[in-house]
Amino acid sequence: MQFTLLNQENQAYWEATYIEAFPEEERLPFDQLLTSSQAGKFHLFVIQEADENVGILLNSQIAPEATYVFFFAIDQHHRNQRLGSTVLALLKTRYPKGVLLESEEIGKNAANEAQREKRYQFYERNGVLDTGYLIMDRGLTFHIMFAGASGFGGTQLQFLLDFHPVAKIWKKPSIDGIR
Repeated sequence: MQFTLLNQENQAYWEATYIEAFPEEERLPFDQLLTSSQAGKFHLFVIQEADENVGILLNSQIAPEATYVFFFAIDQHHRNQRLGSTVLALLKTRYPKGVLLESEEIGKNAANEAQREKRYQFYERNGVLDTGYLIMDRGLTFHIMFAGASGFGGTQLQFLLDFHPVAKIWKKPSIDGIR
């Protein structure tokens, strides 16, 4: 499996997969992604398996050996083949100090609640765990999830606030001990 930087040959695939995989309210304009990528804010990759495009990734380096995954999807023709698990394993190897990502808030009876729960469980099953924090950006709320040797803390929170300057981040209330 390899990650190939976005180029003229794979741009149409990246954009089509992006539109197919993410609801409109979660997407940023593709031109904005290109501009930010060209400015070095983050990287857009096509994920390939045996020279075939199978997914997309948009990530940004937090620190040496740590990354923030902003968009990640396996295209609809390649799902349920353990490719997503393979990608997460590669990211955790490549970035041993941390893989930070977000998953849509669950437990809110959303129209796509089953899909949200499946995605959340997928991340947890692959060792990317809920930090106990939520982030709200552009009116959408997500669980902040993390895997890494460095542990989740202030560095990652500050990175998210810098990356999403109008976002709000808060610790989920604990219900331990409540009966």
